[in-house]
Amino acid sequence: MKVILGICLFVGFSLSGFSQLAAREVSIGGALGFGSTRNKSEDPFGSKSTYKSYNIGPTAAMGIGGNWMLGMGARYAHGKQTSESQNNSQSITSYVFEFSALARKYHPFNKQFGIYAQAGPSAGFGKQTGVSNQSNYYKTDLDFYSVSASPGLYFKPNKKFIVEAIFGELIFTHTITTPENGFKAYSDSFDFTLTEAISLGIRYIL
Repeated sequence: MKVILGICLFVGFSLSGFSQLAAREVSIGGALGFGSTRNKSEDPFGSKSTYKSYNIGPTAAMGIGGNWMLGMGARYAHGKQTSESQNNSQSITSYVFEFSALARKYHPFNKQFGIYAQAGPSAGFGKQTGVSNQSNYYKTDLDFYSVSASPGLYFKPNKKFIVEAIFGELIFTHTITTPENGFKAYSDSFDFTLTEAISLGIRYIL
């Protein structure tokens, strides 16, 4: 499900003289993410589809030395997908609540700028509602488990604040869907994207 966005795990190999989060240093943060895709076909049926999503959530983490930190997070995500063709139209709205663990490795270029990567497992639940041809409605419960990894950029204007940006995601997701009137279904997906997982955030070091 494209609406499911994970928090990630990464193993980094770098040494640096600049420390962004010292051992036992605690930080809290929040991030706002968004994504958008659009497809259009020039076939005789003139099919087209769009997908838009956003997510927001807090994190808390502790430095363990060597520019590594470990933490936990939560997130709410909302997405809407629409598709149209000559004789059909469909709209699907989804929302999920996600809880995750994360590991992050900073690689500073200097005292203010650098890159990082983070990764970890997550799990969550939510609902999906849809309407087809403006008359056929359905509801589905969602449960999912995922592991993902993302790269990021950061800017540290002073000793207490870090401004962060994530671009892209590599994610494996196991999803269980339970329709309101139907049987459970299971699916696995492995995805890589550079544009559907963009997140901006800020972190405060206590």
